[in-house]
Amino acid sequence: MQIRKIILLATLCLTGICTIQAQKTVVSKKHPITLEQPTALVVQGDLIALGDSCMELYDTHAALAYYQQAYKEKQTYETRQKLANCLYQRCDYKQCISLLADIPATSMTHDALRQLFFSYGYLKENKQLVTCGQNLLKRFPMDAEVLARLCTVLCDQDKAGEAVILARDYCQRDSTNLLINRTLANALYLDRQFRPAIEQYHKLLAVGDTTYLALYSMGMAYDYLGDKQQAYNYLLRANNFSKPQRAGCLYRLGMICVELKQYDEGLRYLFNAEDKLLPDKTIMKLIHDHKAKAFYGTEKYVFAIEEWKKARQYDGTSLAYIYNIAAANVAFYEQMKAKTPDYDKQWGDALPYPVQEAVNYYGLFLEMATDNGHEMTDELRQMISEAHKYLELYKTNNSPDNQQVKP
Repeated sequence: MQIRKIILLATLCLTGICTIQAQKTVVSKKHPITLEQPTALVVQGDLIALGDSCMELYDTHAALAYYQQAYKEKQTYETRQKLANCLYQRCDYKQCISLLADIPATSMTHDALRQLFFSYGYLKENKQLVTCGQNLLKRFPMDAEVLARLCTVLCDQDKAGEAVILARDYCQRDSTNLLINRTLANALYLDRQFRPAIEQYHKLLAVGDTTYLALYSMGMAYDYLGDKQQAYNYLLRANNFSKPQRAGCLYRLGMICVELKQYDEGLRYLFNAEDKLLPDKTIMKLIHDHKAKAFYGTEKYVFAIEEWKKARQYDGTSLAYIYNIAAANVAFYEQMKAKTPDYDKQWGDALPYPVQEAVNYYGLFLEMATDNGHEMTDELRQMISEAHKYLELYKTNNSPDNQQVKP
């Protein structure tokens, strides 16, 4: 009995294929039916069937002619969705939207709703995408691909909190979908819920779902929480995972190394990132600032001074950079005196160059700190006190203070 069924099905399939091919190619020897010009003798239902047959063969060009003729004869929800599907497969997203946008969501098939949703995505019409995605998920809440894309767009619109709610709601029904688990982790991170984000990323790593984004985001989450060692561990893994290495990770890793006093390692990453990130002013000032701190930490004060001066080119209002240039000059002067006892004599009656630089920059720092309405934090008060102390000692003794002032 089973064998008879198989033979019968095979016979029907062959018959159907032969019928389709005959319909496609000829009605008479004089007037063949071309794919671009469906015959008027074919009724609408037959046109839809012919179009469907062409779609099964991935011949969207032939199918388009049949669907267009069917739509021309009668504009029903069915013909519109059939034609829209064909246009979607041909990447004509604008025309696909024009056919589907005003059909009530409740009257559309799941596939048609998805095509409308992703068409909005391809055309960057994110406002309409969000509305369409929400309507789709009301009917088909387990469509993970749509939900993940919707969450991504919400995060791009600074609505990460809404994305978290959607992803968590899905996870209550299915906690094993890696796409949604990744989506939830990223949404938590972007919503600045760093501890829950770290927990979610750990779950992904535990099942072998290791990605650059997960490692990088974990490193950054630990950094925001103040755990520099864990931040270093995961940023290093992210940097090693990515081929080629990514500039954003390199400079973040470099800064973390400097904060952990791993100065030489930090400088390697920062120099590597610098050329890749020019001319981003915000990032470049951070790179130069941390390079300066690394050079200061290794007692290469001249290089530190140069780097802080470069940082000032990107942010001339920073009090910290000005103060640090002064302090680095003080440290350089003390270093030179320790190496060369008669260092002062080289300058004759003039002030040693690093002393004059320290006086100038401390003076500029005090002027800017008191005149520009900066918030008077405890740290700023301490810096002002140290600057005054240095300048007072210089005026009193006509020589600089012998204590190094660390930036």
